[in-house]
Amino acid sequence: TPLVRINHVAGDGVDVVADPAAARRLVSVQAQENVPITGISPRKAVELVGRIRGGRRSAMRQRAKGLIDALDMGEWADRPAEKVSGGVARLSAFAMAVARPGALVVLDEPTNDVDPVRRQLLWDEVRRVADDGAAVLLVTHNVREAERAVDSLVLLDHGKILTKGTTASVVSEFGGGFRLDVDVARGAVPAFPDGWGVHRHDAAHWSVSVPEGGGVEAAAGQIVRYELGPVSLEEVYVALTTEADETRAA
Repeated sequence: TPLVRINHVAGDGVDVVADPAAARRLVSVQAQENVPITGISPRKAVELVGRIRGGRRSAMRQRAKGLIDALDMGEWADRPAEKVSGGVARLSAFAMAVARPGALVVLDEPTNDVDPVRRQLLWDEVRRVADDGAAVLLVTHNVREAERAVDSLVLLDHGKILTKGTTASVVSEFGGGFRLDVDVARGAVPAFPDGWGVHRHDAAHWSVSVPEGGGVEAAAGQIVRYELGPVSLEEVYVALTTEADETRAA
C-alpha cells in the first residue's frame, strides 16, 4: 500500500513540520479511508468542510451543488451518509477535499469503489482542480487511469523510485513497441515470429509484445479478433517491478 508522507511543502518558505497550522491551510487531503460523516448528508459535509476552510456560506453552498452535479451524485446528496454506498461515500470524500482546495491537494486512491461512469466524471473534476491552479498529488494502484490523468509521474516499488517523467517519456525510455491482444478459435495455436514476447492467458486469449517494425500479418492462426496498441504504462510498471523483485531475490 503506498504511503504519502509530506514533510515539507514549498509555500512561501513555510516548513509545515514546524508549523502544522500552515499544513492545514496549504494542504487538502482525501485519505485512503473515508472520513466518517455519520448523521449528516454528503451535501452538508461538503458545505461544512468548505466553511471550515474559510469559505463563505453562500459560496460553499454553490460549490457543493456544483460538485454534486459534476459527479452525478444528486440522488444521494441529501441522504444520511450512513445510508449511501461505498462509491458515493468515496465521491463525497473527494468533494470534501476539493470543496475549497489548498495549494496542494493530496488524493489517495480517489476512485476506489466508484463505478466506471462516475469514475470518469471524477477524473474530469481532478483535471479541473489542477487547471484552476492547485498542485495535485495522486496516489493510485490503477496505472491505466493514471496514464490518462497525470502530467508527470513517479513509479515506486518498496519505497524506491524505479523511474519518473511524463507517461510518454517513461514508456519511450522502456523501449516502445506495441502490444497485440489476440482471441483465437478455442484450441487453435497461432504462430508468432521469433522475438515476439508471447504470453498465453487461456485457451482462446493471447497477449504478444511486438517489437517496433513487427507486422500484424505475421501472426498466423485462426484469429477471431485482434487489437494492436502501443505498450502501456501498466506494462512498463509490471516489467520494472518484476525486474526489481528478481534483483532482490538474487
